Amino acid sequence: MFAQPAASNVTLACEDTAPSTERHDWTWDTTSMSQSVMLVQFNTQIIFHPTYSSGTASVFGSIPLVSPYHHYWEVKMLSPVYGTDMMVGLATKEINTTSHTHSFASLLGHDSHSWGFSYQGFVQHKGKKVVYGRRWGKGNTVGVHYDSWRGTLEFYLDRQPLGLAFSGLQGKEVFPIVSSTAAKSEMKLITAQSFQNNLQFSCLKKLSDKLPGSGILNLYLPPGLRSFIQNNYWFFINLQTEKCLQISSDSPPAGSAGPGLACKFVDDRFLVKMASPAKRKAIEDDSQSEDEDCFLLEPKNLRSKKLALMRKCQAAGMKNSPGGGGLSSPLSQPTPCTSQDVHYKKDDSPATAPTPVLDKDDPEEKVLFATPQRKKRFTLRKK
Repeated sequence: MFAQPAASNVTLACEDTAPSTERHDWTWDTTSMSQSVMLVQFNTQIIFHPTYSSGTASVFGSIPLVSPYHHYWEVKMLSPVYGTDMMVGLATKEINTTSHTHSFASLLGHDSHSWGFSYQGFVQHKGKKVVYGRRWGKGNTVGVHYDSWRGTLEFYLDRQPLGLAFSGLQGKEVFPIVSSTAAKSEMKLITAQSFQNNLQFSCLKKLSDKLPGSGILNLYLPPGLRSFIQNNYWFFINLQTEKCLQISSDSPPAGSAGPGLACKFVDDRFLVKMASPAKRKAIEDDSQSEDEDCFLLEPKNLRSKKLALMRKCQAAGMKNSPGGGGLSSPLSQPTPCTSQDVHYKKDDSPATAPTPVLDKDDPEEKVLFATPQRKKRFTLRKK
């Protein structure tokens, strides 16, 4: 029974498998393989058609995947993947592997006793092909997760989930199986493990569904529990961060860029630079203070300040003269004020604000501030 492919949040470890994860609960069976198959590396590496290919060859796993366990195993393609078909999947002993010994065919899934995933990206069962995932080739790792308790089968490509492929496998005694029609094609069994279907496994799988990537390790876990997950349930963890691009502040040496990568240096003198609001305000304050200190700028309302000063001087002279007339000594006479007597100088020390003078003649009654009068020196003439 086919299942619709669904996106999954489970992200497995990085492509490069650490030696600690290469645990094999089973290997390939030397008694259940085609004549054109060679096993090496302690029955973990397969060589299909060592000389030439005249048909379809296959090999079974050494033990059945019994219930109620979770079974996860994966193979890595060591040679170019081509030809009619190269497949990975499950099958019962009722499959007739010799039916295509002298013909090229998609062996796994051509009947009701096998379920297969082709390198062309489709899954097959009972002779029906369904588009499932993307193509894979040399260097790719194909993983298989069989939940014998629920009877579901799911495939992985480079330890990335492709979604549920088949269901309804409960109560069947199935074996791992691979097949190939390509001459001198090689596969290697990277890992083959079985896990009990207990609450521990179910909780970790549910967490991996809810927390994509390596989100499980981002939880506040005790060091012992963290190490236990890394050592036993490593396929729930995404360790690809170790191979992420690292950004360095130093310039790369010449010729260090890999193929397909190009470094381009941009002159940023003409680029628009962004600044935070606080930084922009500080820059504006600095510019305003510089403008105030500039001697080229004239004071504002210069004419009105001069007129206000002249009126103040005239009013002070009228008060000092008794009765509006009479003689007074030259020293007692008020000093006449002109516009040339106005002197502006910036005072850094804090000073009190001058008393505003109300101009009664002005209909708008503006408040004008008078500036201090410059002292005038007198020289006595000798008689």
